[in-house]
Amino acid sequence: MTDQNQGYHPQSAESFAPEFSSAQPYPQQEPYPQQQQPYPQYQSYPQHQAPGGDGVSSAMGIVGLVMGILSLTLCGGLTAPLGLIFSIIGLQQAKRSGTGRGLSIAGLVTSIVGMAVLMFTILYVVAYFGLIASVSV
Repeated sequence: MTDQNQGYHPQSAESFAPEFSSAQPYPQQEPYPQQQQPYPQYQSYPQHQAPGGDGVSSAMGIVGLVMGILSLTLCGGLTAPLGLIFSIIGLQQAKRSGTGRGLSIAGLVTSIVGMAVLMFTILYVVAYFGLIASVSV
C-alpha cells in the first residue's frame, strides 16, 4: 500500500526564516534644504452677504412651511389649515422686518396645495359613504 504523504516533506522552521545578509545598510539621506523665503501673504476675498437681508428667517414662516410639507407628505392635508395660518402670519411679520419672506411664500404654496389634497380627500370620503348609503337602501 502506498503512503498518503508520499509527496509531502516537512521542512524545518529555519528554512522559513528570512535571510539577512551582511550587506551595507541603506545610505543616509541628505536633509532637505531649508526654504529661503516664506510664501507671500495674499489678501483674502471680501465677504459678501447673501441677498435678501441678514439671513434671519421668520419663525412663523418656518412653521408654516413645515406644516405645509407635512400636509403634503404624511398627514393627508390635515395640517394644511395650520400651515396656511402660520404662513400668513409669517408673511405679515416678513413685511415688517424684511426677512423670511421666501419661507413664508413657500409655506403658503405648500399649504394651499395641501388644502386641495384635504378637500379632495373629504369629497372622496363623502362620495364613498354616499354611494354605500344609496346601495344599501
